[in-house]
Parts: sequence; structure tokens; C-alpha cells
Amino acid sequence: IVDGSPKDVAKFLPAWTARGIPTVLTPRSFGPEVRALDASTLVVLGQSPATRHTTSSFRADFEAAYGPLRYGAAEGFESANLVLRAIDAADSRDRKAILRAIDGITAEGARGRVTYSADTEAAEPPLGVWQFEGKTLSPYFPPTLSVQAAEAGTKVEREPDPNLGEPFRTWRARDFEFEPGTQWVWCTWGPEGKRTIDHDLAELGLSTKGEHPIVDRIVRDEIMARVIAITSMKFGRNADGSPIPGKSLNISFAMYKPKDVKKRRIWPAIFAGDDSAAGGRAFGTYCEIYTTFIRRTIFQPHALTPSIGPEDLCYLDGSYEFGSDHVRDKRSELIRALINGYGGSMALTTSHEVGHLLGLGHITDDPHGIMNVEEGAGIDYRDAHFTPGSWEIMRAAIGLSGDEPGGKRKKSR
Repeated sequence: IVDGSPKDVAKFLPAWTARGIPTVLTPRSFGPEVRALDASTLVVLGQSPATRHTTSSFRADFEAAYGPLRYGAAEGFESANLVLRAIDAADSRDRKAILRAIDGITAEGARGRVTYSADTEAAEPPLGVWQFEGKTLSPYFPPTLSVQAAEAGTKVEREPDPNLGEPFRTWRARDFEFEPGTQWVWCTWGPEGKRTIDHDLAELGLSTKGEHPIVDRIVRDEIMARVIAITSMKFGRNADGSPIPGKSLNISFAMYKPKDVKKRRIWPAIFAGDDSAAGGRAFGTYCEIYTTFIRRTIFQPHALTPSIGPEDLCYLDGSYEFGSDHVRDKRSELIRALINGYGGSMALTTSHEVGHLLGLGHITDDPHGIMNVEEGAGIDYRDAHFTPGSWEIMRAAIGLSGDEPGGKRKKSR
């Protein structure tokens, strides 16, 4: 724990961090000289709204507008509130009157109540720990705890990170059904002899290799459910696969077929196999999504270590209470991130290949276009979309939900 002038601290800090010595800096020691270093250490500063539970909507509003919370976000908001309170208290806009009034002024900030102190000439918020890494400050989890709190556990009131995908059990593959009157796309892991998903998941550390069949089945189901949900949304449907009248394309995706399907033309989407150059291919009335290609070219370097096991079932079946243990939270989110990423890449490949089945060719004019084969491998599935030109071609082929045959809008009554 270091307290000193930033200039002095900057002289020896690189040697300490290079030797792996854990270091915590006080607020006074973290100045411009230290900020200029490419160091890795911990710093005590005003607590982040990300590590402090409040009833304010500040965190949600900030992240929606600007992204992850960084150091300074709450400070600016709270300082402005304190100044406004001082102006009201002084009943004047005179600078000296405001400075006199601001001493001792308190306000409800983004991290709880803050007070301005004339001694330090700064707002005094509740303190917390930050990670200083590569000239960037990020909130450190978990926050510091008293002995009494440590004895009671390490529960932190927070939700799973939404950037890592929907929580487990949000979707189930069996819940997706084909909509009558639409083109059906049947999603399947492929027949015996062609199926490779079990080997792929074992290579990614997402399989118990048959030792715990329930874990293995839930992992496969989570992936397929995410594939169908994300693909459905790319074709204008809701995440549960249901149509949005006038906006969804007349196509639906499911894993389980009704018994009587003899009179329908179904397009199989087979999730299996490898290819030397592509993540998927379309063949007129069916398509293949090469799970091995996607796994080995994108996700293999991020394989889960140690591999998933029976002790991880609690994350998958929803019995683990997120936020009750920091280490287990991290394990849960590592598993979810890998499942969501693998499923998301399969979903984009599915959307691309089904686009071919609907008459689309490749494009180059939109880097986030689903049919852009040059950029496609690097698209985040949340950003990927069909371009207006691609959309019109597909609408002409199968119409929108609520269209009459031929793609014409139904007349309102």
C-alpha cells in the first residue's frame, strides 16, 4: 500500500509491478506522473456506480448512452449537482458567494451521498478500489469488505453482464415452433455419421464427453436455442420466433418438426462438419453450417479451462444465484460467453446461407451486411443485418408476415 507524491511513486512503481508485487495506491499518490505509466496496479478512489448499489438510474442511463462506466463519469455528474445546490443555497451567481456556500454542501450522487470539503477542495464520495491497467481505470470486483461483511459472504448486488448474451434458460429449443404459412427451416445437428457437435464441444471444453449427459444436453440446447432466436431476429421476427405483423419475413425456424410434414417443403439447415474455406454452404433447398470450421477458426483459442463438469450444472439449470460468489460468477460468465459466441456465429452463418436459398448473392458495400462474405467473420451478431436491397429481394421471394401471396400488402378493412 503506497502513499506518497505521484512523482516519487512513478519512479519505483514499474519495478514493483514487473516483479508481480501487488500494489495499492492511495488517492494522493495517483497523479499525472503515475497516470502516464503503462502499469498494472490497484488504486483507491471514489467508488464506481458499477460496484455500489443505488436506487438511481444513472448507471443504466450512462451505459445506454456511452458504454461501460469509466473513472470520471460519476465525478462530473456529482460535481455539477453540488455546484447547483451551492448556487441555490447562496441565492446568487457570484463566484465568491458560491464558494462560501459549497463548503459542507451534500447531494445525492450516482454512488450515494457526497459532500464537498473545503479542506480538500473536492467532493468526498465513498471510496472503492479501481484497476489501473494500461493507462485505463476500470472498477475492481469485488469491492473492499469489512471483516463483518466478509464473514457474511461476498454477495454483490449485480446482474449477469448483458454483453455476454442472454442468461441461461432464457430460451429453450423446444419452445420454437414453425409458423403455418411460412417457409420452414429445420435446424438439426445432423444424422449419425455426419454429426460433429459432440466432438466440437469437447474440443471447446463445453462437454463432459458423456460423463454427465444432462450437462451435455443443456449445453447443446442452449446453443441451438440461441442460434434459432438470433436467426429469427435477423429475419425480422421476435426473439421467441413469433412474427411481427408487416415486418417479419414469411420464414420460421425450429428444431422439432411436426409429425405430418409430407405436404410441406422444408429446408434443412444441417449443423455439422468442416470445410476448407467456408463456415457454411447453400445447396438450393438446404444448407450446411460447418460447426467444426467455426469452432477451429474462431473459438478454439478461447476453449474453456478446466472443461465443463457436473459442478457447473448449477449455472446451466438456473439454480445458482448470480452475485453470491465472485469466483463462481466469473466461471458462469466464461461458460455463457463461449456458448453465446459460438451460437451467435452459427446464427450469422445460418442467416447468410438461408439468404442464399432466398436468392441473395454476396455484397461488399456494407461491412455489417450479413451477405458480406469478406467482412462476415468479424461481425458481432448484434450489429449484423440484411441491407435494404437484400431485404427487398427476400420479401419479393416469400413476402412479409401479413402479406398476401406474391408479396403484396393486405388491404386494411
